[in-house]
Amino acid sequence: MTWVEPKSSKKAVSRAGDKLINSDSSEEEKLESLDIVSNWRSSYTFTLHIIASLLRSKVKNVEKNAIITGSIPIWQKDGKKTRIFAIATRE
Repeated sequence: MTWVEPKSSKKAVSRAGDKLINSDSSEEEKLESLDIVSNWRSSYTFTLHIIASLLRSKVKNVEKNAIITGSIPIWQKDGKKTRIFAIATRE
C-alpha cells in the first residue's frame, strides 16, 4: 500500500460534506466535494490497514477464532452516505 497525502484541511472536508448533503449545491460543487472527501478517506486507508493488522495479530492470543470486521462509508451520487459492513462468521 502507498501513502496518500491529504490535500485538504479537516475544516475543508467538513464543508465538503455539508455541500454533499445540501440539495441546493450545484453538480459541480458536489463533484468537487466528493473529490475532497474521497482524498481525505484515502489518506487514512493505510493507517487503518496497519491498525487492523496489528489488532488481528494481537487478538489471536486471546481468541483464536476471533473475526475483525469493519465498515466502509460509501458516498452516493445524491450526497448521502451509506455504510457497508463486512460480516463474517466461522463455524
